[in-house]
Amino acid sequence: MRLLVAMLGAALVSLVVTGCEGEESVAPTRTLSPSGTPASQQVTPALTPTLSPTPELHPLMSGRETLQGIVTTDTGEDIRVSLSKAGGTWRFESGERWQVTRADGTVIMSGTVVGEALQYESVFGFVRLDDGRAIAYEFAGEWGDWAVYPAEEVCRALGQSIEVPAGYIKDGAIEEELLVEAVCRERAPGALQLCREKTDGEVRALAICLADLGIKEGIQIVP
Repeated sequence: MRLLVAMLGAALVSLVVTGCEGEESVAPTRTLSPSGTPASQQVTPALTPTLSPTPELHPLMSGRETLQGIVTTDTGEDIRVSLSKAGGTWRFESGERWQVTRADGTVIMSGTVVGEALQYESVFGFVRLDDGRAIAYEFAGEWGDWAVYPAEEVCRALGQSIEVPAGYIKDGAIEEELLVEAVCRERAPGALQLCREKTDGEVRALAICLADLGIKEGIQIVP
């Protein structure tokens, strides 16, 4: 299982290397249209140059999608993950219902999708379960790896890579495009587009954690 921690580390290493070599042509999962609006000159994002020791993640369940919507867990059980309106284990939109059931129809988890954050090699979706808990599912489409974590752990792990200046928060929400632009001009000025494509999902996930789930622990908000 390719864990969130490994992906964040790989993404940061790639940005450093690419920034030194110049603008590389890499097939992105998604292209972020830059806002064209310069970040505030009064607010300079405090960026963590290297990852701090990442909090350990404890998957509630994990496995690999073997058939569409069928995941074979690491313990050998076949479970069914509801598909999005788009027809996949991912690409859920906010408000869609999300459910995991056993072969006999027993519901393991059920809730409503809050939002998804498309990373460079995978997607992380956040769900508010019917019992009030928040979880995050991870799906790496190329490998079919699938996992579910407590949302607090994922938010805390994501928060290790970017410190969010308070000036980039408006009405309790992160101004995502401005923060992405500022981060990339600091991290990889020679490879802005590639950096945006990789950093956009990380910032989107942090925004969901903060504004939609109300999770602040581990997210570094600085003056």
